[in-house]
Amino acid sequence: MQTLQASSLSIADVMQRLQLQDAFEDDFDGFLNLEPLTDSEKGAAADLRTIWRNYRYQQKTAENYVKTAGAPLLLWSCGYMAAGLQLSLEEDIEEISDDDGETVIRGRMDMLVSHPPRSDQAALCVLIIENKQGRFDTTVGIPQLLTYASTFLKHQPLVWGLVTNGYLYEFIRVEQGLFREFRTLSLSSVQDSETLLQVAIAIRKLTKTAE
Repeated sequence: MQTLQASSLSIADVMQRLQLQDAFEDDFDGFLNLEPLTDSEKGAAADLRTIWRNYRYQQKTAENYVKTAGAPLLLWSCGYMAAGLQLSLEEDIEEISDDDGETVIRGRMDMLVSHPPRSDQAALCVLIIENKQGRFDTTVGIPQLLTYASTFLKHQPLVWGLVTNGYLYEFIRVEQGLFREFRTLSLSSVQDSETLLQVAIAIRKLTKTAE
């Protein structure tokens, strides 16, 4: 039995081993209901842009920027904490076997947002966040995200994920046999930063029907 780390795999590797197809979506219509932001939420989007500029000017574009500033502010501003959701850091995934049954894939999620597990059911994954250093494109984190998301598909029909380097944000929707990539959102754009909050809020609200 061969053991692989999710971080060592390419997108093509994951697609082959987990039997996934891909699709590209221009917008979120048909997948999420994006509601207008309040003035407070628009202010939070502006804060994200400001924080990123400050880190960039200080050349502090390392991966932990997302963990210590960007992602927590995004989640708090979008009501994840107020909704009683659980945030876990550096969470080990359940080992999964690839399609030939001869290889096990291991890994560790950077950030997992979920409903606390109940005695009668498995924890419901709301959002997986994979962080990368600022010098890397978001696509570098997609193989890990796909691997982690696949472990939850035993208990729920789809999983939303977010890959970010602190400046660029790309949402991924993972289903059985398929993952959808949505257009990358950039903090250099006011419109994109506000769309980022709209999408995160819409994903959080999706979980109400699953409680």
